[in-house]
Amino acid sequence: MQVREKTGQTLTEPITVALMRTYLGLVDTTQDTLIGTMITASRKWLENHTGASVISKIYEVEFDSDDGYDNWFELPFAPVTSVTTVVVGSTAVENHERGQSVVSVYPLGTISTGTTNNTLDIEFVAGAGTELATLALYRIVADYYDARKDNPALEVSSASLKWDTMKLVNQLSNNTSI
Repeated sequence: MQVREKTGQTLTEPITVALMRTYLGLVDTTQDTLIGTMITASRKWLENHTGASVISKIYEVEFDSDDGYDNWFELPFAPVTSVTTVVVGSTAVENHERGQSVVSVYPLGTISTGTTNNTLDIEFVAGAGTELATLALYRIVADYYDARKDNPALEVSSASLKWDTMKLVNQLSNNTSI
């Protein structure tokens, strides 16, 4: 399975630089570019780590024929608000969907094995913000900001986050019906 955000989307982060600066107790605006970069990196890490899309966006996912279970293919991000297209090989097909937030798709077309017609491409919209997701994002950025001298590569990782922050992230991960 390969998943990517559709290119050309205008995305608005759920936390502004000004709000994050206030949360961090900073008055000076000289760190604003760094904070903005940290907000985006932290959101992307949170989404990839939990499977919960924090902001609404269009995703494109390509499945191989063996990625599904009984021809049901679970979409990798939640909450799914709509499935816009389902293509088997190069043919758009109808589909069934199940699930309210975490959605699986059953294409009404044959996915052949061992041929060039063995891929399933799905475009869908997922994402919604919640208090839990926003709080987790504030905490991740704060941990990330506090550790910036020890983490010059500016990479978010579970190892660099405080225990209480990871507890929030795990709550979100266990409840992808955000």
